[in-house]
Amino acid sequence: MKILERGVKSQKPVLVFTGRPYHCDPLINQKASQIAADLGADVVSDDAFLLEGETDFNGVNYIPQWTYPNRVMRAALAVAKLPKNIALVQLNSFGCGPDSFLMDEASEVLKAAGKNLTVIRVDEISSTGSIKLRLRSLIESLKLFGNSSVEVSEPYEAYGLSYEKIDREKTIVVPFINEIISPIVPAMA
Repeated sequence: MKILERGVKSQKPVLVFTGRPYHCDPLINQKASQIAADLGADVVSDDAFLLEGETDFNGVNYIPQWTYPNRVMRAALAVAKLPKNIALVQLNSFGCGPDSFLMDEASEVLKAAGKNLTVIRVDEISSTGSIKLRLRSLIESLKLFGNSSVEVSEPYEAYGLSYEKIDREKTIVVPFINEIISPIVPAMA
């Protein structure tokens, strides 16, 4: 938290890195956090937001049942409230499973605050040049913003009421999931 507080006061770019637990291995993350630090940014992990108490996930568009997505969303919600010189960087390896919707949802939370999510796919590279280029661009853009406060044009809202009485006439197509869940799907409609 001291690094974040110092970043707010100094207007220096601060990158909050988030990702799967195994992304902390420098051989997997291609030393992305070290590259960011060498480029002049302060770097913290999403662990900085773990001790802030309970996070309200009522406005997010997923069921907060997994630790990994909760960490990313907790970081996105926190970074969205911080000045524009503080950005979220998500390390990503696959883009499947929870990652497939998590990047979209974190991006929407940050977009509502006038920020962008930077995603670095560490499994698609064999050279750190692309990481360095992307992080350098991010850091330079953060320097332009300085410590300007976040101007939220519209507060972040989840999708509106998604199922109303009129929708009961619609047909919902659900693929076969497994022997346990699929038989109960018709009863949910």
